[in-house]
Amino acid sequence: MKVEDRYPRFHGYGKVNHAAGSIELLEASQADLYVWIDTINLSVYKAAEGAGMCEIKDTNGKSLFITSVEGVKDLALDFGMGIKVDRDVGIMAVVSGGEIQGSVFVVITGHYSGR
Repeated sequence: MKVEDRYPRFHGYGKVNHAAGSIELLEASQADLYVWIDTINLSVYKAAEGAGMCEIKDTNGKSLFITSVEGVKDLALDFGMGIKVDRDVGIMAVVSGGEIQGSVFVVITGHYSGR
């Protein structure tokens, strides 16, 4: 049986840029379940000038993934069974740094689990 068949799935997406600064991709759940991220897809469609970064992190501040947004690019990360984040947290994307910040479209998918 696949992971997709056993646990509730989620997906989150959005655009983050200098105007927004950050977006919430997944709202924190109160269901006492762990969040597992299966995939992260990032598309930097406007490059930053300077040392711009895009960070995917949980709402407790734990960094999950960081990449430069100094050039236009697409990244696709597949974590197989998923990376365990924490219990009852949300997931955010943050663009920061650079003289002119970049713009990024982010998609995450994952599942919830009791352990």
